[in-house]
Amino acid sequence: MSWDWNAFYLKSKLFLERANAHEHAKDEFPFWSALGLELLARAALIKVHPSLNADPRQPENLLYALGYKVTGTPKSVELKAVLARLQHVVPDFGKSQAEVCELLAIRRNEELHGSDLSFALLKESEWLPRYYQTAEVLCKFLGKDLADWLGPETAAAARKMIKSLKAKTQKLTKTKVSEHAKRFKSKPKQERAALAAQAAAQAALAQPDTVAVDCPACKSKALLAGELIKEMEPRYEDDDSLLVEQEYLASHLDCPACGLELRSLEEVLGAGLQPRFSGQSVISLHERFLGEMSDVYENM
Repeated sequence: MSWDWNAFYLKSKLFLERANAHEHAKDEFPFWSALGLELLARAALIKVHPSLNADPRQPENLLYALGYKVTGTPKSVELKAVLARLQHVVPDFGKSQAEVCELLAIRRNEELHGSDLSFALLKESEWLPRYYQTAEVLCKFLGKDLADWLGPETAAAARKMIKSLKAKTQKLTKTKVSEHAKRFKSKPKQERAALAAQAAAQAALAQPDTVAVDCPACKSKALLAGELIKEMEPRYEDDDSLLVEQEYLASHLDCPACGLELRSLEEVLGAGLQPRFSGQSVISLHERFLGEMSDVYENM
């Protein structure tokens, strides 16, 4: 056992790799993400001094942190104390950052020790942007870039989510949604029903990089589009095809019924929608390998 901040950092990075190996909709993603963030928080505290990670109720814990050999296993301070201490020693780590850490820790405990599937009930919009913002603060303190911890592709998506936390963007988006809701509600009932039916028909024709969601303004079906950020390992769907699960980062929304348009991830999150969605594609093995072998067949 070692209270070395870099060892904690590397382990937290490993846990994030495990998290990102799963689809975002699976419970494993927030579970491993929660563990990774706690280790990152402890890494920051230990970098100040290992003694800050020691449970003060037993002197052996502090002696171990100071480099002395002790019998038994040294015990770390509880996470609540870690978060309280970080607010004194890490710049920009405040109440908001501590709250998201506590939220995930509570969910983790409920997941492990209770009968509820607590992470299944947790929406990404409730925690993921603040999670990434908190991780960025801790990484900066450790002398690391967010891309070092997450990888460049995931970090690029994370920074877009962090940007969405700006209060001005959220306020403007809520105003836009409210105005479209009022205009739609002012239309005759029959016209609203016809527009909603037309929107539902268009949503049924969604492309792989789009998904139908409830419009935050009029509750009709709207199309949420995004950028591909991750593909899972292909799996056999049947004898001649592979199924590839894909994840998209939301980039814009269009509602045919009320005309609401959201043109950035920041606006999508400001309207209360989820930042990511899943899609899938089917690869025909016959068509794939026939294309690769076509030149061979032509020369036979």
